Amino acid sequence: MMAMKQAPRYSVADARNHLASIVHDVEAGSPVEITRRGEPVAVLVSLAEYRRLTASRPRLGEALAAFRATADVE
Repeated sequence: MMAMKQAPRYSVADARNHLASIVHDVEAGSPVEITRRGEPVAVLVSLAEYRRLTASRPRLGEALAAFRATADVE
């Protein structure tokens, strides 16, 4: 199994001082973790990733019904 690359980490103060470059990295697809006193408190992601994560998805029953309506499972 391939290990996931850990997101870059910035303290709140460092993030404030490097916001422009952090936003550039996030736009390029690299999430960034923000910490306070060494503890993770937030993750910055691109708008596209945010929209993907918050998009409405059909419930399991609805997805199954749609699958059955379109798939030839005989």
